[in-house]
Amino acid sequence: MKTTPILLVALHIGLTCAQATPPTNLDLLPIGAIQLQGGSADECQIRPGLVDLSTGKWRGMGMTSKVKPDSGTELSTNITLKREDSPEFDYTLKAKIAGNRVSASGAWKSEGSLPGFGRLDFWVPEALASDLTLECNGKEFYNNFKPGKQGPRFPAAASIVARRTSSGEFLFQIDNAANASINLIEGTESQGLTIRIAPGPTADCQIGDIPEISWEIDFEKK
Repeated sequence: MKTTPILLVALHIGLTCAQATPPTNLDLLPIGAIQLQGGSADECQIRPGLVDLSTGKWRGMGMTSKVKPDSGTELSTNITLKREDSPEFDYTLKAKIAGNRVSASGAWKSEGSLPGFGRLDFWVPEALASDLTLECNGKEFYNNFKPGKQGPRFPAAASIVARRTSSGEFLFQIDNAANASINLIEGTESQGLTIRIAPGPTADCQIGDIPEISWEIDFEKK
């Protein structure tokens, strides 16, 4: 009688159901982003941003302040963002490791007004994105990195589950992004995958209309 390779079956189940792990540390980078170190989302980044819509086109704002690198399990920084023809905006970025979760928040303000909106993105390096499947409400929305492609838009306030395409292993879940608009942008290989998270922007919104956003990365749900 042919025997079942129990060890291989157990190994497969272990990989599929393995507990994801949170980062061990956070690094504040000179570019104004916070990078996760260690765990299932190693080297992914939390990236702040503001979008200027005054010309009818999306124009990102550049950082005009300098950021002093820092490291720890709870970080906060204030950066200045603007374009040459825009008011100056102050952006406060925070992130914290708490148990199996990482919380992230962004808040922005300015003495001037400008059509546009703020964002707090989650960036995934190409090495991880090339073997990544994203699910929403049990439906697969994305798999494997394709440089230069515009990805799908997710339902507002959706939870996004990330798994390894090759093994089905749970990596992390992005949730509690209340009323957020979430879509994907694939850059070149070196630019990786950006999960853009914005607080429900509309065509006629001002950057200060919704001046903050927050979300969490959960390493325990499956």
